[in-house]
Amino acid sequence: MDPATVTAAPDLLTGTFGDEVVILSLESGTYYGLQGVAARIWSHLQQPISVLALRDAIADEFDVDVQQCEDDLHSFLDEMIAKGLVSRQEIDTGPE
Repeated sequence: MDPATVTAAPDLLTGTFGDEVVILSLESGTYYGLQGVAARIWSHLQQPISVLALRDAIADEFDVDVQQCEDDLHSFLDEMIAKGLVSRQEIDTGPE
């Protein structure tokens, strides 16, 4: 289980064109386009959301295996974080 919270980075312009979400990074000047599941994930990232809640929402909405969804979601989020499009906030869960 991933206790982190994720959200879209603040220095982005976004728009929707048909079924595509277009993102402009103001920092790099790079455009990105998202469709399908990626666009839906992006809509959830407009407010801080736990990775667990995001996984559950996407798995339910697209009727996919939870473990496969989690694996794919982590890959997607890692890529988005590396590009500076998503911010990740670790949550202290206390002593284990």
